[in-house]
Order: sequence, then structure tokens, then C-alpha cells
Amino acid sequence: MHEALSNLISMVMLITLGYIIRIKKTSLDDLSNIVVDICLPALILYSTITTFSKEVFQQAVYTFVLGIVAALIGLVLGICVLRFLKIQQEDRGAFLITSSFGNTGFIGLPLIMLLFGQEGLLLAVCFDFGMNIILWSIGINILQNTNKLFTIKTIKNLGNPFILAIIAGILINILEIEVPNAFLTFIESLGNIASPIAMIFIGLMLKQMNFKDTKHSKSVIALIVIKLILVPFCIFVISKTMFIDEIVVVVSLLQSAMPCMASAPIIVKRFQGDSTYPAIGVLLSTIISIATIPLLIGLVQMIFNVF
Repeated sequence: MHEALSNLISMVMLITLGYIIRIKKTSLDDLSNIVVDICLPALILYSTITTFSKEVFQQAVYTFVLGIVAALIGLVLGICVLRFLKIQQEDRGAFLITSSFGNTGFIGLPLIMLLFGQEGLLLAVCFDFGMNIILWSIGINILQNTNKLFTIKTIKNLGNPFILAIIAGILINILEIEVPNAFLTFIESLGNIASPIAMIFIGLMLKQMNFKDTKHSKSVIALIVIKLILVPFCIFVISKTMFIDEIVVVVSLLQSAMPCMASAPIIVKRFQGDSTYPAIGVLLSTIISIATIPLLIGLVQMIFNVF
């Protein structure tokens, strides 16, 4: 418990540091690319190579399924809310995408790594994979108003560095390939800097967000309630009824409580047009999650014995 609290305080301090320091927008993009394309995949590869086992594989399958379920719950809740809110037709797809898919990669993976180490990280990646399958099939179809669930482009989009790293790690274990210690040390070193850089990046991102944009739509409040409260609650209830290991429940719960996906504005801009709505959702949910995630971790400490 004390270790989890120390990690949480460290996380807040790193975010604060990121908010204080000065950095150019182009440097911010480069920093993001380093974390997403190099550090996190290295961390995932190392975790998969060193922690993969039959027991972990079973846990990973459950977590993967819960990732899919969380995304579907977000979409269903979003559709229900749309019946009661006056949201313009062109913003409805953006509302559903932003309320259903969280920042399970950039924020979720480093956070889970800090709290639960390598085993927790592997499960968090599987949850992220499950959500990505729904995002790049049903989610994109919602934006494009099409009925095709899977296309060649969908499969290509699923081949992100996180998934490729976990597949490579599993294959190395299955084929019993002996990995040189020097290489393991190399990817471990790269992975160890992922969490602090990611936390600093959040602070940098918050500093550059435009708070004046929050006046555009009151319905963003409903979006945030779905993403940060209702979906995690549903995942908690469902996972508890599945009689699975507590670490699977907790990792899935925390991943489902991540703020709106940071890439939501980019995806909406690419497939639909106006990205203002998801940008507001990302802004507010990220700020609010700085309070809700520590509260959730505190509740987890009271209910479960995983720290």
C-alpha cells in the first residue's frame, strides 16, 4: 500500500514537472513519438519475454475480453445518452468515439507498470488490444457510416507497436528462443524511462491545452461521466461476477477509467471532419482524471489485496 502511494505521489510530481518546464510544440510531438514507438514497445517486449506463462496467458485472455466489453459498454451508453441530449448530427460519431475509448496506451500502460510491474503491464496491453479491435472496426464504421466491420485497413491499424511487441514476446517464449542478456538489458533500460517520460508529457500536454474551448458544449459533461464513472463501474460489476484473479479485475478497472483517448481528435478529423468536440473531451477528462484515478486507486486498495 505504501509503495502504491509513493508511486502515485511520484506520478503527480512528474506531471507537475511537465507542466512547469518549457518545451516547443515540435519537441512535444517528438517526445510522444519516442514513448509510443520506442519506449513502451520495448517495455512490453521485455515484460512479455520475462513474465509469460500459462497462468499469465489465461489472465491475459480474460483481460482482452474485458477490453472489448468496456468499449462496447461505452458505445451502448453513449447511444442511450444521445437519445436525451441535443447533439448535432455531425457531432454524434465524435461523441461516441470520445466517450467509449480511453487513453489506455499512453497513460494506462505506464500507470499500470508503476503499480503492478511487468505482469500488470502485460495484462494492460491485452486490455488495450481488445479496445483497439472495437475502435478500428465498429468505431471507425460509426464515423464513416458504413457496415463493413473488418477491412484490410482495419487489420493494418491493429498492427501497432504495442501489439507487435507482445506478439514477438509470445513467439520468443513459444519457440523457446534464447535472448541474449545484453539485449534484455537494452530493452529493459528503454522501457524503464517510458513511465516518467509519459507522466512528464501529460503535464506538458495540459499546459498547451486551450481552456477557452470548454464552453463549446455542455454535453461533454455526459461524455466524461460515461468514460470516467459509468464504464469503470460496469467493468467492476462484470469482472467481479466472472470469478477471475483480482489483478485482472483491478487492471481492467483502472484501464477502463482512463481519460478520453488522446488520439480521438486526430481520428475524428481523419474520418469525419471537425475535431473540436473530441479535443474538448480529451482536455477535460484528462484534467479530471488527475483526481479520479488516485481516488479509484484508493478504493482499489480498500477492496482488493493486490498491492
